Amino acid sequence: SSSSESSKGSEEAPKKEEPQSPKVKQNNASSSSSSDDWGSFYDPNNIFCGKYDCYKILGFDYETWGSAPPTLKEITKSYRGLSRLWHPDKNKAKGAREKFVAIAKAYEILTNSEKRKEFDYYRDRPDEYFQK
Repeated sequence: SSSSESSKGSEEAPKKEEPQSPKVKQNNASSSSSSDDWGSFYDPNNIFCGKYDCYKILGFDYETWGSAPPTLKEITKSYRGLSRLWHPDKNKAKGAREKFVAIAKAYEILTNSEKRKEFDYYRDRPDEYFQK
């Protein structure tokens, strides 16, 4: 009986139960360290996150989440990790303060439901930004 159990165990070990595909693709803090990863957004009046995409600043990829955008909890978790990493008191790298300010601004926009709806609206309709 033990030989048949051990052969079943060895057959099950290499089998993966389910592929892990997250609804929201989120970069870890170290890969979002460069502002080159922050995407772009047309915002000459700096109403939102300036020339960067608020979602990309916090490590979310707008193109890959489909119909499941990041939740408030996911946004807060990402913000806390990135703000800890880029806080000027903890990170003496050149540009850390500017990144920290951009991270805080993105968090402010994405956690305010009205501002987030407006950002999402203009993100999909950049030509209507002029009429604002």
